[in-house]
Amino acid sequence: MSQWTHVAGIIRVDSATHVIVRYPEITPEIEKAEIEKLLSEITPPTGSEGPTEWVVDIQAGPSLSRGTVTFYGDLRDFGDEDVAEIREWWKKILGEVFSLHPAELNVAQKGSYKLALGQIPWMFIARQAVLTIRVEWKGIYTLLWDGDKVVEYFAPEHGE
Repeated sequence: MSQWTHVAGIIRVDSATHVIVRYPEITPEIEKAEIEKLLSEITPPTGSEGPTEWVVDIQAGPSLSRGTVTFYGDLRDFGDEDVAEIREWWKKILGEVFSLHPAELNVAQKGSYKLALGQIPWMFIARQAVLTIRVEWKGIYTLLWDGDKVVEYFAPEHGE
């Protein structure tokens, strides 16, 4: 019998890039492509039938709230001993893709010169994020982002 682990999560994405840099050329499609590029550089947890996947949904408009990234996966032959791999992947996404770095903000705020699109300091922020990991016959791990670190909770399966 196979061991399955099911992953589901969401990140609410904020970005100040289009506001601070004031580029009308920054479209939701460009932001989506940049997020997808950054996510693709981090290897997702993978079971014997495939990896954890994601969908990026970015909305148009002047708001700092840009949209969401949802994560999902059914990882076969992935058990309780593999949860650490998922946990580290999630922390890496939050720390590398959705973390505002002050140096980037300083670059964007200096002067009124216009950077080429390839030079824009992207500033994607995880305003809210949660990932649930259900290990069959074990329980559910919930990883919450508090804006600074990942906080973890565990609930055992019924009957455990």
